[in-house]
Order: sequence, then C-alpha cells, then structure tokens
Amino acid sequence: MAKEELVADFKTFVRTLEETAGPVALLMLMPVEPGTEQAWTLLVSARTFDGQSQRESIKEIVSQLNSSLSDTVRPWVKRVSILKSDDPFVRAMNSTIHAEHSTIDMASAIVGGVEIPRAIVFESKRTAA
Repeated sequence: MAKEELVADFKTFVRTLEETAGPVALLMLMPVEPGTEQAWTLLVSARTFDGQSQRESIKEIVSQLNSSLSDTVRPWVKRVSILKSDDPFVRAMNSTIHAEHSTIDMASAIVGGVEIPRAIVFESKRTAA
C-alpha cells in the first residue's frame, strides 16, 4: 500500500468524522508492532466520545472507516482506541504537536512520557470545552 493512499483516505476520514462528531482533538495512526507498517492502531479523541461507551464510540468510528477508507487501506487498520479528550496523553500531544488538517510523521519521540517509535498524526489540536 502506498503511503499517499493511506494519507488521502485518512484526510477524507477526518473530514467525515468532524462533520458527524464535531472537532477531533487527536487522530493518529501507530504501528501495532514497532518496526512494521503493515498493521496500524488508530487513536481517536473527540469530546463527543467522552460521554459514550467505548463500544458505542468504536462502532461509530468503524462504520465511518468502512465508508471512508478504500478497500486497499481498510484492512491495514487492525485496532481502534478511543481516548477521552482530557486524557493526559491527548493533552500532551495537543501541547507538543499541532496538526490541523495536515499530516505529521513522527519517529522516535517521547510525548507525555509515552515513547512513540513511529506514528502518523492527522489531527492534534486543543478543542473547546
């Protein structure tokens, strides 16, 4: 899979998610296993999901992933994790990395005490309460 296709699909996904769920504080992909880019974990944080169960939030996100991602990209997303908008990691990412409707490749970083060997950040911004 070409990185360009992955990035294009996720930019579409972010726009769709923001239309339905409101502002997204954090949306990033991290490899499931360090050193490989064949399986990704999607991390999502938006205030809308703070009041929902993990199950409801993941169901909503997976539905949108299925409608936004191409058949080539979709199988590479293996996990979806929802983080509360006031999670310390989300706040640390928002303070350290500013990505709004853009793409930032991260490698060998430590944010908020969390080691990030590799990630692609699509959204990282503070959202209004």
